[in-house]
Amino acid sequence: MASPESRPISRSSAPAPHAPPSTSGQAPTDHARLASVVQGLLIDAHRRNAKLPIEGPDELGAFPAGGGRAWGLLSAGVPPVVVDANPLRNDILRACRSGRTVLVTAANVGALRLYVASHVIKEVHRHGDRWAGEAGIPSAEFWACWQREYLPLLRVVDDRHLSLDLLDREERRRLARLAVEDSDDVPSAILALALGAFFLSEDHAAVRAVYGQDFDLDAHRGWLAVLRSSGDAGELGKMVFAASMLPVVAAGGTIEVGRWVSRKLSPWALLPIGLGLALLAFRHLDSERLAGIRAGAGKLAWGFVHIYMRYQREYERFRSAAPAAPAWSRLAAETEPRAARRRACMHCLARSPGGHRSAAELADKLPALGVGQDEALVREALREGGCFRQAYAGRWQLGAAVSMGAGSRPKASGDPARVPGPSRRAGRRTLDQPGASLTTRRRN
Repeated sequence: MASPESRPISRSSAPAPHAPPSTSGQAPTDHARLASVVQGLLIDAHRRNAKLPIEGPDELGAFPAGGGRAWGLLSAGVPPVVVDANPLRNDILRACRSGRTVLVTAANVGALRLYVASHVIKEVHRHGDRWAGEAGIPSAEFWACWQREYLPLLRVVDDRHLSLDLLDREERRRLARLAVEDSDDVPSAILALALGAFFLSEDHAAVRAVYGQDFDLDAHRGWLAVLRSSGDAGELGKMVFAASMLPVVAAGGTIEVGRWVSRKLSPWALLPIGLGLALLAFRHLDSERLAGIRAGAGKLAWGFVHIYMRYQREYERFRSAAPAAPAWSRLAAETEPRAARRRACMHCLARSPGGHRSAAELADKLPALGVGQDEALVREALREGGCFRQAYAGRWQLGAAVSMGAGSRPKASGDPARVPGPSRRAGRRTLDQPGASLTTRRRN
């Protein structure tokens, strides 16, 4: 199978040139200068991020919020990405040859989140030695890269909890066709649909099952460009977060200083101090200086607007690469209430800026489903869903961390014996059975 690097990126999927927005009242030279400065900041940020240590889950298996909080202020949360086995293989091999990839860098700084179905972990373990040998890479180097760069960032969802119950009627129809063509890809496709996540796969049948039969496969091959966009938007989100917080911090600091002075000095002592400061400002801030301050403030505001507009453009480009999700009202009408609640919880937690939420917080954030969604029902969905993990007491996240065992093969956090997932040895449930998942199962 050809690597994504060997395939041409279509013009529609390649990154658009970053032209500064045209706004009246600002000289073109200022636009170009500002765009150049922002582009330079992005390049420097990517270089720094590529050298950052990988930040994985803590000893309890809780993933860090990282840069995800910056996304939450100005967007719909951290974009999730569901990765299938083949592109994951190619990314590991690329990292072995050339160093850390865009996929890993973007996930490590919180610009996106990587989710995999549990069978993907098993496929890497089953075929890793062969992949490394075919690529001319020592097996020890392959496994070292896998464990160091990828495992800490992957959030694993057990295949056994990815069922057709989560999907609406049209999605189930497409997945039934995929089950006939290539059943191995079904769990990853269900996960991508349930999360409304960008699906990183090289299998045409699986991509069409997620995006629809009329989806442009050539555009999908530009996934690397899409991931670059996500990386840019993540950095821009942090820049906007910092810029927007500066006035707040400055104002808060001024208030705190005022409170400290008021506690230390009497009100009568504050009066001459205030008069002295006013006189000093009147003497030293003439009209020319005031004009300069106003001009500087205007340029600062324009810089913030420019960064924010570019951030929104990059973020929307990445969001547009995700599959179209059915309306929640239609999903509730075509699925069981428990399944609709579970999918809504998965969708919301996958994007949560902090990475985990309590049942009360999640109930408050869920969209209107048309079914019961109070705190008690949400807590029930979290406890029974199987794909959720209690990161801390009363705090839930989607997916499990992967912890390292004694050897070179990792294991799922919370299960010391194995990575959860189905086996191909058992028979497959039929589609008309409740809870059918199109995946195979094994009694453990």
